[in-house]
Amino acid sequence: MSTTRRQVIELIIRQLSGGIPSQDTELTPNLVNLYLNSAIGFAVKSNYKEEVQINGIESVSDAFYATFPGITISYDDSLAQYNATLPQQAVGVGAGWDISSFIVLTPSGKKIFAHPIKPTEEAFLYRNSKPCNEVFYWLNGSKAFLHSTQDITKSKAIVRMIVSQSTNLDAEITVPDSYMPVIIDYMAKTLGIMMNMPIDISNDGVPTTQVRS
Repeated sequence: MSTTRRQVIELIIRQLSGGIPSQDTELTPNLVNLYLNSAIGFAVKSNYKEEVQINGIESVSDAFYATFPGITISYDDSLAQYNATLPQQAVGVGAGWDISSFIVLTPSGKKIFAHPIKPTEEAFLYRNSKPCNEVFYWLNGSKAFLHSTQDITKSKAIVRMIVSQSTNLDAEITVPDSYMPVIIDYMAKTLGIMMNMPIDISNDGVPTTQVRS
């Protein structure tokens, strides 16, 4: 049975509230969801580091990934570049890991596998004496920029990437079961610190440490 973001958020709120949260609790689901995004990113990077340290290989568990088909590819005349808007910003593990596959699906059904590069490497694509027929992409926030010698605006992108962000609380959380304790511990520590921070309750500029029930 899959676990949703809402279920994880409710577990965190109950844990920090010592049981059933009060009606005036500051820990709203939407607020906790923002921190859940960074917690998942932390779990991904922990998984990557452990794979390198324990097994000596660069790897990220498949359970962190989801596939997004039908992404529109546009052409920006001012930049003279193709681009596509991703479902979210990349976690930041590195090229080839944030996105495990970036496929350009042509109208005829042909699949073109795009290769990840760094933005600074784009200039090298134009220095070749012969044009390269491969497709390359690099990331800038939630945008993917593509280099292609053929028109790909009628094509669609199929992107398999690490999922760490969502505003849909009923979406399935894409995290291996073994890394759920990492996420819960991260959330408890981060939000626990926030809940115990001194706040100004008398509006006199003097913060007072609160005892929260």
